[in-house]
Amino acid sequence: MADVWACSNCRSLNQGKDRCYKCRSPRALGGVAPTELPTIGPSTPVVVKVRYRSSAFRAFLASVALVAFTTLGVTWAILASQVAKPAPGQSRPALSSPMAALYDDLWLLFGGLLIVTLVAWAAWMSRVVANIPALTGTFPKATPRMTFVQILIPGYNLLWIPSILRDALRQLDPRGNGDALVAAAILPPVAAFFGWQALGLFLRGTFIGGAMTVRQASELFDVLGQATVGLFAIAAVMLVVIVSRIERRAAALAHDVA
Repeated sequence: MADVWACSNCRSLNQGKDRCYKCRSPRALGGVAPTELPTIGPSTPVVVKVRYRSSAFRAFLASVALVAFTTLGVTWAILASQVAKPAPGQSRPALSSPMAALYDDLWLLFGGLLIVTLVAWAAWMSRVVANIPALTGTFPKATPRMTFVQILIPGYNLLWIPSILRDALRQLDPRGNGDALVAAAILPPVAAFFGWQALGLFLRGTFIGGAMTVRQASELFDVLGQATVGLFAIAAVMLVVIVSRIERRAAALAHDVA
């Protein structure tokens, strides 16, 4: 096999990649030729050459951005329920109202704040991932650069952010309840997504059968929209709890290392 190397840390054989598939040790630090790997005795631990840099300030920015984004989402949902509410005696929503202009402007602010929140979280999580080798002597699944890029990719970041958080919590606090915390933060948005899918199927069937008016449908959208905002607020609170857990554990490990 071409370009095969062995990991001196866990004795795994790898081909081509720059990190061990099993323990994620970089090839530059723990890679040796297969013939140089000792067959008996303890393995040679990888010497970590990473300097710890605090992520507390980035954690603060990420938390503030998340809270601001959630607050704006609640405000937008309240305005949306007013703008899209049918006027008395009408079956269709009154799209022109004194709040319609503010509602349209909030869309732009909502999108801009979403970008700011993603960048803040990408910066914080990449710093957390970069600090794990210095604090624990082990290597996470993702690199800091990979973490930053993955969080900024729309759609896919919904899968990668939970995975990166779970890995960080496991590395920093193996005996903690990291998986439960991440699940508590992920389940509310998932419930909201399936709620909207179910509502879409329900409305499709009722409109085809002529059993529901536009006014009744808008009222259902209003109720589910408020529930969605509440679910995302719960998720935001759990994410702030996760940030606090990671920062407290990182600070404790940094104190022990020092």
